[in-house]
Amino acid sequence: MKNATLNNASISGHDSLESKQIRIERWIKFFGVFCFLFVIAGLLFGAHGVRWFELNSAEGLESLGNFSGGAVAAFWSLAGVILIFIAFLGQKLELLYQKEELRLNRQELKDTREVLNEQKKEFELQNQTLLNQNFQNLFFQLLRNHADIIHHIDLGTGNTKISGRDCFKEMYGNFKNSFNRLTQEYNSELEKIEKAYSLCFDKYRIDLSHYFRNLYNVVKLIDRSDISNEDKRMYMNTLKAQLSTYELALLFYNCLSSYGSKRFKPLVEKYNPVNNLPVSELADKEHVRLYVGVEL
Repeated sequence: MKNATLNNASISGHDSLESKQIRIERWIKFFGVFCFLFVIAGLLFGAHGVRWFELNSAEGLESLGNFSGGAVAAFWSLAGVILIFIAFLGQKLELLYQKEELRLNRQELKDTREVLNEQKKEFELQNQTLLNQNFQNLFFQLLRNHADIIHHIDLGTGNTKISGRDCFKEMYGNFKNSFNRLTQEYNSELEKIEKAYSLCFDKYRIDLSHYFRNLYNVVKLIDRSDISNEDKRMYMNTLKAQLSTYELALLFYNCLSSYGSKRFKPLVEKYNPVNNLPVSELADKEHVRLYVGVEL
């Protein structure tokens, strides 16, 4: 509404400026005609004076001079005054033309600035679209890597060999058994978790180290990407949908151990990807309290 008012005011100002120019041009033509008539009248009176007075005598020349200095000079003086006024109107008209040119330059500059702003917005939109496409490509590539890593995990030999996601049930069972078998007194639950998880990690180091490096990179990619928080939650939910119960359980304890407490645990507390983990699967349901902002 405000912009419409300003545009209307600009159009009204333009009409007023143009009407002033037309009015002054008419006045210049009008007074120009009068000036021309006064000059012609002076010439006609001068010509008639030459006919009326005897130019062969001194008295005739003197009379002609008096006549010319009176009637003819009066007409030409009026013509001179009108010319001065016409010059004044011409200067005023020139100022109006300059003002009009300045207004057009300002409008052109404004239009150019608007075009540049639109181009900037379009470029930013294209750039953001490209960034989103690059992010999506990398995100889904990491998800494919995640699935490929799980597919190539296998434990045991011969008829007792297991592979894929079933391996995480075996790994987590190993951790819980180690945790429950520990009889030594520890200063805190974190120290006990550290000992039990270290035993589990050392046994499955090759598979777990590869698995958690890739998983950490996926979460870090989401966290550091230049996308909205709503999109980050959407991609995080997509990632959580790929994780089985025992993957979540191992992630839960990995981040409580020295292997993931510094870098991975803050991201887990920020996005809570383990919220689908049943509390009953924990080695101790009180371990949830070892996280900040994580609810199961």
